[in-house]
Amino acid sequence: MVPAPKPTSAKPASKWNCPAWAPIKGNAPSKIYHLKNQRFYTKTTPEICFTTEAAAKQAGYRKSKV
Repeated sequence: MVPAPKPTSAKPASKWNCPAWAPIKGNAPSKIYHLKNQRFYTKTTPEICFTTEAAAKQAGYRKSKV
């Protein structure tokens, strides 16, 4: 039996937070993702959360410039 692949994205855990295992916040309308150490991370309402930057980029998102 082959194990199922691990998910690379998730729905937000709440209005403002992503689950601990997928901490990168994605803004769907702008296709921009935010990391915890970035300026607007706490002000961003995530529509999707990613496990890694690579997963966000693969989904067509780009890193926030601030």
